[in-house]
Formats: sequence, structure tokens, C-alpha cells
Amino acid sequence: MAIKTYNVTQYVKFNGAVKKTSFVFKGDEAGLTAFIALLEGGVKVTEQNDTLTNLSKKDTAVTEMMVARNVRMIATATNGEYLSASIKAFSGSIMFKNTVSATDIKSVLIAQTPYWQEPATHPADVAIDGWSDGLTSK
Repeated sequence: MAIKTYNVTQYVKFNGAVKKTSFVFKGDEAGLTAFIALLEGGVKVTEQNDTLTNLSKKDTAVTEMMVARNVRMIATATNGEYLSASIKAFSGSIMFKNTVSATDIKSVLIAQTPYWQEPATHPADVAIDGWSDGLTSK
């Protein structure tokens, strides 16, 4: 499976205002599809393939969501070097559905092959920075 770079823009209506955040996902289409299924709100994906874009939920009001600043996939290369790939919002946080757990995210990403140096290598671990359920509608 070919590793591609996808630009993801997420839209969530929270406390009456639309929040928007963008981040880059590197992986294959199946991995991206599994990852965006965990996200809250509407999602626009660009590569040279717009079939994964779904903005139908961008105006759906939500009252709770889980957030993360950065998701890191970590592995060791065959030569012993450290490998890391990240999914990080350009600003703000990535907004996940309130029902998504850190385990759900790890399960999806452990199956990916995000490293251009070693395309067949899967992450040994996934670290989620800033994981919080701190966004609750008032």
C-alpha cells in the first residue's frame, strides 16, 4: 500500500460556533478512513482524491468531544534507528467523537505503515499528547 500525504480539515459546531482545525495524515486510504471515523464533526480531506471528504456533519451541534494536540506513531527501524510520524493540528486540537477512547485511536494507528523510510513497518506504540475531554458545552 502506498503511503500518501493527506491534508485534513475538521469542522465542529461547539457552543454555537464552528471550530475548524487542520492537520496532515500520512498513510494509506484505508488507514485514513479508519482514523477519520473517530473524529467529531465534518471532515474535508484533500490529496488528489476527494472521495473521503464528508462535510455533511460540519453544522451538526455537539455538546462534548475529546481532543488531542498531537498523535505520534513510534517504531524502531531495522537498523535500530528511531522512527516517528505525527498527526498534528496546524492550530488548536484534533477533535474526536466523545465516544472515542485513546485505545480506539491506538488500535487504528498501530495497523498503519506511516514511515517513508521503511514502508512496511508498523508503529510499536502510539502516544497521544494533550488527550482531554475538557471541551463540554455549557
